[in-house]
Amino acid sequence: MCLIIDDPRPRRSLIPCGIVLWQSLFCSVRFGEQLEIGSRQRSSTAPTYTMSSFGMRGMSQPLGIRICCCRVCTCINFGFVLSRVGLLKLMQLGLAMLCEGLLIRYGVPYADSIGQALTSFLATTGHCFTTTGILLLCYGFSEKSYGLIRQSLFETLFNGLAACMYFSSSSYMGFACVVWLHPQFLVRPGFWAYPAMTACYYMGYAAGLLHAIDAFLAFKHFRGAR
Repeated sequence: MCLIIDDPRPRRSLIPCGIVLWQSLFCSVRFGEQLEIGSRQRSSTAPTYTMSSFGMRGMSQPLGIRICCCRVCTCINFGFVLSRVGLLKLMQLGLAMLCEGLLIRYGVPYADSIGQALTSFLATTGHCFTTTGILLLCYGFSEKSYGLIRQSLFETLFNGLAACMYFSSSSYMGFACVVWLHPQFLVRPGFWAYPAMTACYYMGYAAGLLHAIDAFLAFKHFRGAR
């Protein structure tokens, strides 16, 4: 004899539960896609730092000089040479060259009278002339070199050190001019060492100021590139 007992409670169907599960999974996938799209939009609208933000005017223009229908000297990046940083480098190079010429022409024959001020100034101009010339060549022939070197701390440290060296050596040369060379200039006709060294330390102060400005611009570029 068999007993059949029916459960009075209604049986729940599994189909609505499956639909709810698939709907929740689909909503989670759509939410993840929306988050990814939003992050891409925020990254695309983030501020980008280009060379034009730091005085690099016209770096993207075609290289070389246009003559009629062709271009010559395409290996030289005239966009950098004519920019603010490029003009600073040219002025630094020119002042260092003038100071070096005056020191060798008029200072070396009177090295005994000038003393250690001549050695200090020669070391400063030689160091700054060589390093600035190498940087100018690298930046003038390679835009990639500007992006790699300028955004590092090298330019900031070099220009800051060059400014300090110029200021200190110019002050020492000014002291030597007033104490040792000026009395000889008053009693010896044709003593050109005094006016030449005076012009030299004045240009040294100008070169130190240019290097200080360049250090400030390089530091801004370094902070912006980080």
